[in-house]
Amino acid sequence: MTIYLAIIVPPLESTSTPSNGYAVGCGCLSIVIVLVLALAAGYQWLDASGWVPHSRSVDLYISGDWLTGEIRDCLGVQSRLPGEPPEVTSLDCRIDGSAENPHNQKHVDITFFGKTSRPDLLKSDITEFEWRCTRHGSRFTCHAQN
Repeated sequence: MTIYLAIIVPPLESTSTPSNGYAVGCGCLSIVIVLVLALAAGYQWLDASGWVPHSRSVDLYISGDWLTGEIRDCLGVQSRLPGEPPEVTSLDCRIDGSAENPHNQKHVDITFFGKTSRPDLLKSDITEFEWRCTRHGSRFTCHAQN
């Protein structure tokens, strides 16, 4: 003789309802949006503070021998092409503004730390701003001074 015992187990109830799932999804999306905005603001702050490098090819004017490791104060000149934002197009790194060999110009790639576009200066008709540049063999780096 076989006795069957039937036990009826009710299905497990989910603690989340469709409205809870929607709220959790919106909460996660909100956190992601806040993080993206915070990262963008952080990047802009780092860029404005001169921590983000920008590489550009510019005309470099020098006088005398610029030794590896030597630091020079330079004037960056920005020009504005129609329909484009102003950008540094040349650096005058001649010692004491000397006119010695004014044709000693090279077109080189330079890594800039600081803003290479200064539209705020164009409002006051200033097109030059200061950079402190260092030669590293065949490479140059410049840090914004103002």
